[in-house]
Parts: sequence; structure tokens; C-alpha cells
Amino acid sequence: MHINGSKELVKPMLDYEKLLQQLPHAICLLDPATLAIVNINHTGKVLLGNNQDTSSKNSDFWLKYLHPDDAPNVLAQLQQVSEQQDQTIEFRLGSIKRKFLWLQMHAQIFQTTDNSEPLILATLIDLSDTYNQMQTAQQNLVELVENSATVVYRCEPSDTFPATFISHNVTRQLGYQPEDFINNPNFWASNIHPDDREEIFNNLGQLFEHGFHSHEYRFQHSQGHYVWMHDELRLSYDANGEVKDIVGNWLDITQSKELELSKIAAEKKYQHAKKMQAIGTLAGGIAHEFNNLLGIIMGYTDLLKAITQLEKEQSYLEQISNATYRAKTLVEQMLALGHRSSKNLQAINLWRQLPEELAFLQDITANSIDINFNGSIDPSLVTIDLQELRQILINLMQNASYAMEHHGQVNITLSKKFLSTASKSLAAGNYVCLEFSDNGHGMSKDVCARIFEPFFTTKSVGEGTGMGLAVAYSIMQSYGGGISVSSDLNQGACFKLFFPINEAQTEAIEKFSLATKSINKTLQILFVDDEPLYCRLMKAIIEKTKYQVTTAKNATQAISFVRNNPNSFGLIITDQLMPDMLGTEMAKILLEINPELNIILATGYSKGIDKHALKSQGIQSVLLKPFSESQLLEEIENFIAT
Repeated sequence: MHINGSKELVKPMLDYEKLLQQLPHAICLLDPATLAIVNINHTGKVLLGNNQDTSSKNSDFWLKYLHPDDAPNVLAQLQQVSEQQDQTIEFRLGSIKRKFLWLQMHAQIFQTTDNSEPLILATLIDLSDTYNQMQTAQQNLVELVENSATVVYRCEPSDTFPATFISHNVTRQLGYQPEDFINNPNFWASNIHPDDREEIFNNLGQLFEHGFHSHEYRFQHSQGHYVWMHDELRLSYDANGEVKDIVGNWLDITQSKELELSKIAAEKKYQHAKKMQAIGTLAGGIAHEFNNLLGIIMGYTDLLKAITQLEKEQSYLEQISNATYRAKTLVEQMLALGHRSSKNLQAINLWRQLPEELAFLQDITANSIDINFNGSIDPSLVTIDLQELRQILINLMQNASYAMEHHGQVNITLSKKFLSTASKSLAAGNYVCLEFSDNGHGMSKDVCARIFEPFFTTKSVGEGTGMGLAVAYSIMQSYGGGISVSSDLNQGACFKLFFPINEAQTEAIEKFSLATKSINKTLQILFVDDEPLYCRLMKAIIEKTKYQVTTAKNATQAISFVRNNPNSFGLIITDQLMPDMLGTEMAKILLEINPELNIILATGYSKGIDKHALKSQGIQSVLLKPFSESQLLEEIENFIAT
């Protein structure tokens, strides 16, 4: 048809159904009321695997094929579409092959041309490949982190820095589960080593000042020990530039840190050894001439004291003598530091030797200090000079006495220790460990670190030279052993001395003991009396013979000696009247420990003494005080003869 000479344009009739089927995108029409699929194009059917349910107007389609975790959200959003609200939804949908697809649906209301009820027009896009790639990348990232030596975390920038995320490899590193950190806001802070905690929190201010920070500290493992961690932190910001959270990573540096600390310790040990060597060389060089000068001073002082009668001058000369004696002792200690003096080494059993040494210590120590000894008998022998052993014990006792202000308790324990691996100062092997502890005022960590340095002392001028513990340290080093100290303020101090066991001598003694089970039981005598001077006198008298004597200041100490060494003493000589208990009461306890013990009772009261009754109680004889030297020795010999 032509109008005014022009061609009339005729609009073609469109086949919308055909157009729908040929579109390359998956499109379907849904009933807003039931959400049943009214129509779906060919591309949609291919996408969903030609599922027959898509063409049956089945209202249960979505419930049947939607992923259970996604169904509630998808159905709710489709309901909003029916309320004239366009929606873009991502979800998982099962196909005919039961494989879930990741789909994106854009849904909107669609008004048909015949003015019938509107439908929901849904366009579907397959995102499965994208999601699979993302999932693979995420899995690779997780595997990378979990197999890494570094723990990754996020935490809040507040008070105790509670964790909001931490990688699962924390279990391999520290033994904890991630939930331990996330469910407990104080978990990180509470497990930092107490000695490191204050410094860590003080230095975290640098993180907020610079945006990043790193530090090293000890963190408690789930099994109780501490692990050195290197911690790097950075601030994370939101779109407005505000701090959102903190991201960080942990690395276990225990091995490298211990190596570093061992190198520092080795360097300190080397420097200490060089210092000792220098002092020893100096002492050896001047000792001869210095001792000669001291000898001259002491000699002329004694001459002046002999011819001077005035009390004031005598007092002055006495002060000179005291100062000269202290100078002589100082030279001897300096020589000991350099190991310049000769040693008389013996293989001894400390369990048998200690009671005698402690009796000597008690004699030279204030009565207000109690010395207690514990330790089950052991045949192990150590090689040592007995004079040096006594010197060590005296130095430790003087240190303890000062710390306790001459009133308190000293506990000494012997035990056998095996070190499977070498430590900073001791080789691997068997040791006898002597623990010497007091209940004094203790020491700070700074003092503990310097306690074995020559000339270091916390005492006032004139009260100490700072050589006693340095000498003890040097002597122990010369035996291949060691000495350490642990202490806190107001908590006392504990010194541990490690003596290497002489394995060859110990084995030989054990074989000899098996071959000769019958040993003269009178070789060791225990003398018990609460008067120190009387104990010292009896010890001197008896030791003029072939017998060895250990003294105890009271019944309690004697019981301790016997309990720790039940077979060491062949004869007990005890006073009857003592402050803590009667000699007869003590004898009853001793015989319960070792029924074969032989006991002589010494008493100044003969009235009421029934020797026959005492014998039935295990007391072999009675000595009446005062008795002479000959009476005592005769009684001992009579006992041996029987």
C-alpha cells in the first residue's frame, strides 16, 4: 500500500515463544503464587540437565532441587519479587545429575500481553566455573597456610587483643585449637610468660604509632612448657582510614633462640673463666711475697702483744692480728680461684661423709640455726678434696647465716641425678646433687646473676670480701661439676652442687661390698650431746684412736643422721637429758630404724638407772658423767670385744 508516494512500514508479527527458546541465556517464567515453572527455554533446560520437572509446572521444584542451606533465602527473595521488588540471588541448585550448580538469578515481575496475571521473569547465569576456581584457590591458600611454619591471625585492637581468627596450624605449633583463642578474649595475654608480659604490652604502643611492630616472647604450650615466638603485627584499615583490626603472624623460633642464648651463656662462661684465670695468675704471682709480709706483720704483732701490758694497746694489737688473719684467708681464697694449691683427691661417699661435715658446721654456726640433712643412702662415689668440700660448705653456710640474720633453718639434701643431655655448664652423665637451701631474705634476679663473680658482695664494707661463693664456683668447676642458685626476694635461696660420679671407683666399691659383707661395725661412732664444746672434746678424744666420729647436737639431728644412713653407725653414745627428748626415747626410735644398732647411754644421774631394764630396751651400757678419757675408751673397747 502506498500513501503519498511512500511505502507503508508493516510491523512483523513476533513469535515470542520462538524468541524465548532461541535466546542464549537460560530464562524461565514462574508462577508468583506457587513459584512453579510456567515456561523455560531450551538453554535453561540444557543448563538444568533437561530435567523433566522443569516442564511439569511442579510447584515443588525449588524445594526439591535447591541446596538445603540456600533454600530458605531463595524462597524468601522470590516472594519479594512478587511484591514488585527485583532481586539478584546466588544459590546452589541440583541438576538431573545431582551435581550442584552455582547459579545467579535476576528475577523481576513480567506482565503478559493478554493482561492475565503477571509472572516472574527469571534469568539464570551459570557461575559454577567461577565458584569452582574460587574454591580451588581458597583450598590452595588454606593448604599453603596450614602447611606453613607461620601461624596467621586477626585480632581486635583493644585491651587484651582478643583473636577473631587464627589458622589451624596453631594446633601443630602450640597444641591448642583455634577455638581456644577465639572463644576466650584473654587467652593470648594470659599465656604469655609472666616475665615477658609487661614489656610486650608496653611496646605495643609502637604498633599504633607506626602501623606495624614485631617482638619476641615466650608463649605457653598446651603441654605446659614455653615456646619462643616471633610475632609480627600490622594494622588493617577500613575505607574511612579507621583502624579495623590487627593482622599478624607467629613463627616458632625456639631452636634459634636457644642457640642464641647458649652462645651468650658460653661467652659469659668464657669471660668468667678468663677472669678466674687472671685472678689466679695474679694471686700466684704475689702470694709468696705477700704471705712473707703477712708473716712478718703477724710475728712482730705477737711479740708486741707479749711485752705490752696495757689493755688499750693490747686491743689495738688484737685488731691488727684480726686484719692480718683476714688478709691471709683472702690470699688462700684467691689461690683457690686459680687452682694453684695442691689437692688431696679422694673417692668418697657423700652420704657417709656429710653427717661428719655437718656436725663440724653446726659447731661453728650459731645455735639459733638448725641444720637438717635428708637423703637415702647410695653407694655412688665422687672424687674430691675433703678440705675443699669443707671450704665449700663453710662458704655456703656463711652466706646462708648472713641471709637469715643468724637465725633460721638450713636444709641439705643429697640425691643422684642423671643428665641425658649436656646443659650449658655440665656434660651428660651421672651426678650426685647436693641441695643447700635456707629460709633467708633471698636475692633478686640481678644479684643471682652475679653471685659467683669474684669480689661481688651485697654485704657492707668490712663484712665480706665477695670471694666465698666465687671460690665454691671455682672448686666445683675444677672437678668437672657445677653450682647453680635459684632464689626470689623473701623466699630464701637454694644452691645446687653437681659432683660427677666416679663410675670406676663406685663399681669397684660395690663389687668389694658384695665380696665382703661383714664389715667392722665400730668404724663409725655417733656421739649425741646438746653441749657443742662437750661434743668437740669427745670427738677429739675418740679420734685419737682408729675410730671415726660424727657428732649430733640433739636427738632430732641424730635421728635424721641414722634415718638417712641406717647402716653407717656401729655405735651410738648419747646423753640422757637433752632439750628435745630423753636419750632413752631417742634410742627407741633409732632401734626401730635399725634394730642392730648398739647404744651406750651417758648420764650424770645414777639414781633410778636400771641397767638390766635398759638392756631389755636395747641399750648395751651406761656411762656415768663425768667420765675420764680412759673410761670412755675402755667402754668402747669392751663393746668391740663383745
